[in-house]
Amino acid sequence: MTTARFTLTMPEAFNDGAPVLLEQLALYEQELLDLVGGYTLTSAIGAWRAPTGDVYYEPVRKYELDIADDPAVRDELLALASRIALELAQDAIYLTVAPITKQLVSAAVPA
Repeated sequence: MTTARFTLTMPEAFNDGAPVLLEQLALYEQELLDLVGGYTLTSAIGAWRAPTGDVYYEPVRKYELDIADDPAVRDELLALASRIALELAQDAIYLTVAPITKQLVSAAVPA
């Protein structure tokens, strides 16, 4: 089975600017851990242009998940992203997937 990097981008604030509670974000993070066993979290700023032409900037969390590209896991991640969009009152949650090659590199042992 090939390895894929799934990237889930989640807002840290609702559309009205109110922050998402850290406890709620922690619940989503626990779900990710339970589903795939680990992730890498990066804080970032997202920007998007609305159909009206207005530009919005928002703090986001990007979760990178390097896992086997299993259709069942892919479906579960899509379902989680959809539920997050609903619970955080978002039009959409950004989820990408790309094939990758991964390698764990150990520290060199001095001779």
